[in-house]
Amino acid sequence: MKKMSDFIKTKYSKKEVQSDLLNNIEIKNFILKNKIPPEIVEKSTTNFMRFNNEINNCVNCKKIDDCVMVIKGYQPKLVYNKRIQLDFQECKYSQKNKFHKQSDLNSDIISFDTNEERKKVASYIKKYLEGNNTKGLYLHGKPGIGKTRILTVLANKAASKKTVKYINYPDFVRKIKDTFTNNTLEKTVENLKKVDLLILDDFGDEGIQSDWYRDQVLMPILQYRMDHNKTVFFGSNYTIDHLEKSFSSRVADSVKVVRLMERIRNLSKSLELNGKNWRN
Repeated sequence: MKKMSDFIKTKYSKKEVQSDLLNNIEIKNFILKNKIPPEIVEKSTTNFMRFNNEINNCVNCKKIDDCVMVIKGYQPKLVYNKRIQLDFQECKYSQKNKFHKQSDLNSDIISFDTNEERKKVASYIKKYLEGNNTKGLYLHGKPGIGKTRILTVLANKAASKKTVKYINYPDFVRKIKDTFTNNTLEKTVENLKKVDLLILDDFGDEGIQSDWYRDQVLMPILQYRMDHNKTVFFGSNYTIDHLEKSFSSRVADSVKVVRLMERIRNLSKSLELNGKNWRN
């Protein structure tokens, strides 16, 4: 099955494009199952092309580490409700309950080090898992001291009772800026707004200079979660004050920096993590 780029680079007529798309067995079955009228099918070529292009990313995927989607573990889905739309749903390799690469399901948050700071972090997370905290953590410290391990253990433990989305923040920013169409962007932002627990690991100043990314992606997510009392955990090499200085040096409008930092501080309690470097 051809990708969208193949159609763009080659001079296909509209009828040829539609014919090729309708030979896709998933599209064909979707139309037959929903008994979609021909006039609706005729108007839905763009969504069929987008579905075909996205689903091609999933063809050779065998595990979550192979996933090239912007939000790992999600695949495209065609939806019909008087018109055809493109949605996204968790695939069989979904990240939910699958953070094994970085952490064992039975790992204890503090078993590999027992300094006082780590005990404070573990205590706060355990209270969250018991339902005593809705405010997240801004967990900061030097690279290699175990922030990611702690956050992936949290994700595993929370996923038994909550919907969880764990994101490596720099990768997310790069992919969302490179590959997202407006419609797909809207779906992704909505997912990240409404998931029970959002974890933004390796959080930093990526994308902050882009008005589009900052104002259309990051701020709406944080604002919604703040307004609806939804939890966010951050992992970062920056202290909050350092992050604010970095933002200020990159964004001309100081008011936007203040608004963004207010939301991060409102959503999370700042705790520092020290200890040995586990990468050495």
